[in-house]
Amino acid sequence: MLIDFSIVGHPEFVPDIVNKIVDVRGKTGAMNVATVKDGHRHAMKEDDGRGTIGRAMWKVLGVEAEPK
Repeated sequence: MLIDFSIVGHPEFVPDIVNKIVDVRGKTGAMNVATVKDGHRHAMKEDDGRGTIGRAMWKVLGVEAEPK
């Protein structure tokens, strides 16, 4: 059986870009003050793509652990 699997990430979403997007969404009313504050907090968190998401993808592919 052949399975086609792909993931599209967004490496362009660095903290500066995310903060600008959050600011604009807050100014237009698309996000309330609490959500804007939370968005800025999350923008500064370390990317979990290699950890949480990466492990999940390996599991989906039937691999127990990331190859070294």
